[in-house]
Amino acid sequence: MSKSSNKKPQNTSLSSPKATPPPRASEPKREKPSSTPTKWLLLVCLGLVIVTVAAFSGGFSNEFIEWDDQIYITNNFLVTEPSWANFFKAFRTTVALNYHPVTIISLMLNAAISGSGAATPFVVTNAIIHGTNVMLAFYLAWLLSNRNWFVAIFTALLFSVHPMRVESVTWVSERKDVLYGFFFLAGIITYIKYLDTQQRKWLVWSIVLFVLSCLSKAQAVVLPVVMLLVDFWRGRELTSKLITEKWAFWIIAIFFGLVAVDIQSGGNFYGLTQTVGETKKALDLQVFTLGERLVFALYGFMMYCYKLLFPFNLSGFYPYEKDTGDAQYYYYGIPFFVVVLALTALSLRKTKVVVLGMGFFFVTVALVLQFISVGAAIMADRYTYIPYFGLFFLMAMVLGALIRKRPALQYPVMGVALAFVAFCFYLTTQQIKVWHDSGSFFGQITKVFPNDHRAYSTRGRYLGMNGKMDEGIKDLETAIKLGNTDPTTFENLGTAYGMKGKTQEAIDMFTKAIANGSGVNAYINRAVGYLSSDPQKAIADYEKAHEKIWPEVREHLRTQGVLGMEIYRLGTRLFMVMEVDPAVY
Repeated sequence: MSKSSNKKPQNTSLSSPKATPPPRASEPKREKPSSTPTKWLLLVCLGLVIVTVAAFSGGFSNEFIEWDDQIYITNNFLVTEPSWANFFKAFRTTVALNYHPVTIISLMLNAAISGSGAATPFVVTNAIIHGTNVMLAFYLAWLLSNRNWFVAIFTALLFSVHPMRVESVTWVSERKDVLYGFFFLAGIITYIKYLDTQQRKWLVWSIVLFVLSCLSKAQAVVLPVVMLLVDFWRGRELTSKLITEKWAFWIIAIFFGLVAVDIQSGGNFYGLTQTVGETKKALDLQVFTLGERLVFALYGFMMYCYKLLFPFNLSGFYPYEKDTGDAQYYYYGIPFFVVVLALTALSLRKTKVVVLGMGFFFVTVALVLQFISVGAAIMADRYTYIPYFGLFFLMAMVLGALIRKRPALQYPVMGVALAFVAFCFYLTTQQIKVWHDSGSFFGQITKVFPNDHRAYSTRGRYLGMNGKMDEGIKDLETAIKLGNTDPTTFENLGTAYGMKGKTQEAIDMFTKAIANGSGVNAYINRAVGYLSSDPQKAIADYEKAHEKIWPEVREHLRTQGVLGMEIYRLGTRLFMVMEVDPAVY
């Protein structure tokens, strides 16, 4: 292997430094470029942006989804109340068990400019950032392929319109994906600039971009490993010095990795952060055995590769299944991974591009492959946002090599490539419709996973709140039949029965909600049901509901000047004694 130097490497093969063999099919000979064709680069980037906007504009009228959007935006005071105080508070706050202050600040800026009442400005901003990332993906592929236009354009087009992009772009809560992706891709590009010029300013920029990427999403911590893959591809000798020269990157990666593990486990990183939204831990090593986690991880790896070429039946949620659905395929991931690993190793005899492409994919997706159980999903489309770049680039390089080896196939190969892009474009426009609102979102989950009770429960609540009471009741009943024991499901169904005049059915549902751990709401609602038939039971439920007051209610009363409050009952009459702040009352 040739050692790194100030001179740009002339080949990417595994040959010794004493001889320069002919270039391999997938690794074109490096030629010293005369000048950067700026005009053509700009024209291509403009075309890519137009394609991206055309693909995702159908989502600009989408609504917020009851799938973290309420945690990230509508119920998050950091976003809905933009201010300098909340700007700095974002750096001390975790949202939905994630530490990503740059993401929260970007959502805050959205709200400051256009308000937080509608999803459209947030979705449009996601699309703008994604369009920028498409241009970065094009330029990165252009640099890695030694300025091969076909490889760069095909890679960028797939990065732009593949339907697995939809979740990251159209779902408002996934601002963290497109944002971390922007800094991540820019960080790789500036690192390549450093390798080409040996100017330390580019290395400093890589460090800054790496920090910003980690502050957007913890999945970015693998950047130093990706940099090693770039070193390998560019012909740098893989020595200990190559690893230690990246010491700053390793320190940053370890720090943000520790922060992510602590917060995902339900911690507050030694008291340095406070929490908004969900507080129960998402990362748990005790949920599944080591063997089960390995099976799930390799199944996810296999399915991501499968959906690269066959992106059908996409869902916003892929639950763990025990004895039905996709569970029968879980163990297929083990032999699939072994075969891929073996083929990748064997490919080194002829080319390094498979190691680069597959290595990029595996390194960037490894942390979310459920080797460590995070959340209730076995996989997620959004996890492929950056990792798929490696597979897109690999596909483009293989097709490019085929064209160079057999020029007569140039037009058929390009035709197949464009047909696949058009196919992805169409699927993306259809997948965007799934994310239009909570009803369509959870409806898609029920189609792909008809036995998932959570989807029926949430859609039932959404339909009921939007005037479709009978449909909502049907969904809630289905959820319970499928084994849903969440007290809120019983509460929602009880409320729906009450609104339909089915008092006894409503009482039965509130009773089941209480038996499954529900609190104040269920007692109060059941008391309302008892009023006409059994006032004494209504009184008992009302008293039970007031034994413990919600901390949020207590805090609200205090902010309104209520220092103390006592409620007494004499027969069927209630009276209240309050101690108030004279400055307020």
